Amino acid sequence: MRNNEREYIQNIIGKNIQSKNHRPIPFRLLPWKKMIQSKPIIALFFTQLCNLFGFFFFLSNLGKILTEICLIPNQYTGYILAVGFMFMLLGTLLSGKKQECDRYFKEYLLI
Repeated sequence: MRNNEREYIQNIIGKNIQSKNHRPIPFRLLPWKKMIQSKPIIALFFTQLCNLFGFFFFLSNLGKILTEICLIPNQYTGYILAVGFMFMLLGTLLSGKKQECDRYFKEYLLI
């Protein structure tokens, strides 16, 4: 975390090093309704909901579908599911790394 980011966060939460008399916002006075109804929070909620649905469907039902409908033997179904989980993990890691690279190029190379 860079110093200007740290100072910004400390100013927001009321832990400013320079001014000792600045008081933090009380927990009950935060605009909870406005935060919960904001578009980014709603998007995060639906993204997490879809992610969990996909994960549990993939975890519990796909093996049964592959063996009963597609008539794939159980041992190959296990391999297919294992490869799917590896792709899910790899996709999660690579998307985070891509976001970091995009942020780096945007902040340091284009300014």
